[in-house]
Amino acid sequence: MYDFVEVVAGVLCLISIIGVTVFILHVSHTEGNYQQKALNNGLAATIVEMKQTGKYSAKSIANILDIKTEDVYDILDAEEK
Repeated sequence: MYDFVEVVAGVLCLISIIGVTVFILHVSHTEGNYQQKALNNGLAATIVEMKQTGKYSAKSIANILDIKTEDVYDILDAEEK
């Protein structure tokens, strides 16, 4: 028979695996939405929107949209002027 501690450890392990899976799916879905917006609305508008949320740095925006970080900085600088 299993010990109480083993059962609790197993349940916690399953909960953590489910939590990580849900988080990964959420992040990939969010990034996919931004990639689609970049295609539909234009790259500059999407980059500005992502930056305004406060959740993304220029480097993370570049990684999500698969462009160079320098291009992100150039677009943000142009939008500020």
